[in-house]
Amino acid sequence: MHIDNCDRLWVVDNGVADMSTDVKQISEPAIVVFDLNKNSVIRRFDMTGDVLRDSSVLTSLVVDFVDKSCDSDNVYAYITDMGSNAIIVYSFKENEAWRVENHYFHFDPHAGVYKVGDIDFYGSDGISSAALSQVKNDGYRDLYLHPTSSTKQFKMSTKLLRHKDAPTEDIFNGVVVVGDKGPYSQASACDFDKKNNVLFFTEVCKNAIGCWNIDKPFTPENTPTIIRDCNLLEFPNDVKDMPISAAPAFLSSDFSAMRVLIIFTEVICLDEEILIFTSSYCLTSS
Repeated sequence: MHIDNCDRLWVVDNGVADMSTDVKQISEPAIVVFDLNKNSVIRRFDMTGDVLRDSSVLTSLVVDFVDKSCDSDNVYAYITDMGSNAIIVYSFKENEAWRVENHYFHFDPHAGVYKVGDIDFYGSDGISSAALSQVKNDGYRDLYLHPTSSTKQFKMSTKLLRHKDAPTEDIFNGVVVVGDKGPYSQASACDFDKKNNVLFFTEVCKNAIGCWNIDKPFTPENTPTIIRDCNLLEFPNDVKDMPISAAPAFLSSDFSAMRVLIIFTEVICLDEEILIFTSSYCLTSS
């Protein structure tokens, strides 16, 4: 989900109940936009087979404002389809969506082995999360993205994503390999702190959260672990920048205790070299 600067809540709905056990498709997958001030639905866009596949699992959404005004409908949403390795682009203005595919959206077979607590398993999840940079000099943003079963980071210009009829060759060559975090650094989610130019990401095998200043090379040395807790952060699966509190929040699924934790952190110091955090924890039932 995403809350924009105009107090609108954007949600991607897979239309599925009991997803972890007996999967039941009860409605069409959709993008739903709410007005938080009026507590009402602004838009519901049902996605069709033109952009989805039988294996589609929609996992995250980021929103790209072309104009700064809340009166403008020149807005795009980018939805990651982890199940069928694609990005779904939705134009709010045109009320239509299209599918973008690239071989980098697929999982890396060399990064498919996971070790979480006492559980070892193999995963083949594709692109699961994405985050937008600030607007660049050319007027577009970079979409930072990664498959869950990968240790690499990629980026793609929104200039290509917004172009519904972009040539296949341009899409094929349009994804840039930013770098590699190193072994067992698979990430299920990421989010971007625009004030500090820092990308936060989960580290599911390390029961940790890492970060990267995008002004530096993407290397293991420049993607440090900033928070690690094998009890409270077992399998961290989501991260969100919290502009109102100047702090990121994390969602963790504790496999052994069968509980879900929401973890809030307060940034004490953030400069080019040092990241210091204190943490408080809020437990929720699974």
